[in-house]
Amino acid sequence: MTRTPILLLLLALAAACSSDSLDYPQIGDPTPWDLARDDRITTNTGLDTLPLGDPVAVAFTLDGFAQFLWELDVPAGSLAQLSDATAASPNFTPDVPGDYTVTVTAADVLGTNVQSASRRFAGGTYLGESACAQCHAGRASLVDETEHASVFERNGAAFFAGGAGCFSCHVLDPVPSPAPPPSGSFGEAAAAEGLDPLAYAYTTFAQFEDDFPGSAARVDVQCENCHGPGSQHGSDPRRISVPMRAEVCGSCHTGVVGENIRVQWQDSAHGRTPPAAAVADPSCRRCHTARSFIDTVTGVAPKDVTAGAPGATCAACHDPHSARNPKQMRIFGAVTVGGGDAYDGGRAAACLVCHQSGVQDPAAYAQANSAPPCATQSDMIATRGGIEFSGSYGNSFHARTSFRLQPFTGDPDDSDTSDSCVICHMADSPAGPLEDELGEHSVRMRSGAESNLQACTPCHAGLATFDRVIGDDFDGDGRIDGVQTEVRRLMANLASAIFAADTGGAVTQPDGPGTPMLVNAALASTAALREAVYNYNFVAIDGSFGIHNTTYAVQILQRTYEPLTGIPYGTAFPDADLR
Repeated sequence: MTRTPILLLLLALAAACSSDSLDYPQIGDPTPWDLARDDRITTNTGLDTLPLGDPVAVAFTLDGFAQFLWELDVPAGSLAQLSDATAASPNFTPDVPGDYTVTVTAADVLGTNVQSASRRFAGGTYLGESACAQCHAGRASLVDETEHASVFERNGAAFFAGGAGCFSCHVLDPVPSPAPPPSGSFGEAAAAEGLDPLAYAYTTFAQFEDDFPGSAARVDVQCENCHGPGSQHGSDPRRISVPMRAEVCGSCHTGVVGENIRVQWQDSAHGRTPPAAAVADPSCRRCHTARSFIDTVTGVAPKDVTAGAPGATCAACHDPHSARNPKQMRIFGAVTVGGGDAYDGGRAAACLVCHQSGVQDPAAYAQANSAPPCATQSDMIATRGGIEFSGSYGNSFHARTSFRLQPFTGDPDDSDTSDSCVICHMADSPAGPLEDELGEHSVRMRSGAESNLQACTPCHAGLATFDRVIGDDFDGDGRIDGVQTEVRRLMANLASAIFAADTGGAVTQPDGPGTPMLVNAALASTAALREAVYNYNFVAIDGSFGIHNTTYAVQILQRTYEPLTGIPYGTAFPDADLR
C-alpha cells in the first residue's frame, strides 16, 4: 500500500479551498457578520482587526493537530509574509490597509485527520475614541463610566513613573508604525510630538493634554484597544472585531502584581476549549460558549457558533461596555433557578445561570430521562430542585442570601452583598506554590490535596479541611464525622437501597461510587426507583457533599429512603440524626 506524503495531501487540500466562502457578508445580509471568520483560526491578540506595523501570530485552535501548512493572501501593495508556513503558529505584519486572508491545512501526526480553515483579517489604522463616538454615542457614554475609560487620567503620574511596561496596556498601542502609512497609535503620536514617556515630567493630566494633545487623545483603554483599529469599519460595518476570546483581556490582565487573572482562568474549567458536541448542541452552547451565553442573558436571538468558538471567557461574565454592575458583571442579582422564585446571587448571578439543572419538574424529569441533568449547584444553593417528599425542607447558612462575610468579619473589604458562589470560589488565592491555582479566577476550591480555606477561616477559625465536624451523625453509623464524610455515607446507604430495589438491572454507575447513576429506559424500573436515582444524582452532581447546603442535601438523601424501601431512614438507621 502506498501512503500519499502528508505534505502533498495538505497542498492538494489547500488548493481545493474556494475563496468565495471567505467574503464578508454584504450589508443587509441576514447572516451574522462574523460567520465568515472561522473560529478554528485565531490570533495571539484575540482580534481579527489588526493594526499596521504590529506582528500578529495566528494559530489553529483545535487540539490534536501536529502538521500545518499556512498560506497568506495580502492586499495590493503589501509585502507581508508568513514567518514560517509550516509552523504551528507563524506570524505576519500587516503593512497596508486591506484584507489579509490566512488559510491553514492541518493534520494529525499520522495524517488521518485533516482539516482546512480560512479566516479573513482587516488591517487598518486607529481613529481614536472620538471617531467611534460619532456613531456609537450611547455606547460611548456607557463606556465613559467604566474604569477603563479614565485609567490614565487617574493614574498618569504612576504610569509615567512606571515606564514602558505601564504604557503597553494603558494607551492605544504604544508602538509606532515602522513605515507608512501611519497607524494612528499612541506611539506614533508621541513620536510626532516629540514625547519621550521615560523623560517627561508629568504633573497633571490637564497639563499633559496641553503639552501633547495628540498623545493625550490616545490614552486610556479605548474602544480600539479591544475592538482593533477601526479605519476599515466605515467601508463595511462588519470589518471590526467583536472579541470573545480571553486573549483580548488577558493580554493586560496577566502578570500584574496581584492580578494574574488570565493564568488563573486558564487553570480553571472555564479555560478549557468547549467540546465539539457542546458547541453543536444549542442547549449546551448557551453555557459552553461566550457568544451564546451573552445572547441568553441579554435576551437576543441566539447566533450560530462554529467549531473552535470561545468558551466561558472574560466577555461572557463581564460586560466591557458598562459599569452598572459591580466588577462590570454582565448580570447581577436575582436569577430564576429551577422554576422557583428568583434567587439573589449578587455577583454570582452569572454562575447561577449555568450551574443549574434547568429542570422545572424533577419528578417528571426522573420518569422521562435516563441521564441526569448537567448541573445542580444553583438548585442546591437555592434549596430547590430535588424531589421532595413529606415535611418541610430547610436550608443552611451557606445557602441563604444572608451569607455575607462583612457582617461577620467586620472587614470592609469583605463582601456585604449576597454574592453566593463568589464568596468562596473566588476567595483570595493563597500565597505559595499553588498561588493562582486556587481561588480568584481559577474558581477552584481544591488542587490535588490542597484546599483553599481563605473564605472559610474568617467564620471558622482554625479550620483545616472542608470536612468540618458539626456534631451530627447524619448517616446513622454511630460515629460523628465531618459533614462531607457523613453525606458521602448517606449517599452510600441510599445507593445500596437503590441497587437492592433494582431487580431488573436498570441502574448503572459507570464511574463508580459517589458518582452519577444512569437508568436504562429499556429495562423495567419503578417510579420510586427513578426518583431515588434522581435525588442521588442531585447530590452527586452538586459535588460539594453538603458544603453548599448541608440541611437540604441531608434531607433529600434521608427522606428518599422510605419511598424507595418502605422503611423510614430513622428506622433503618436508629442512630441517625434526622433533618
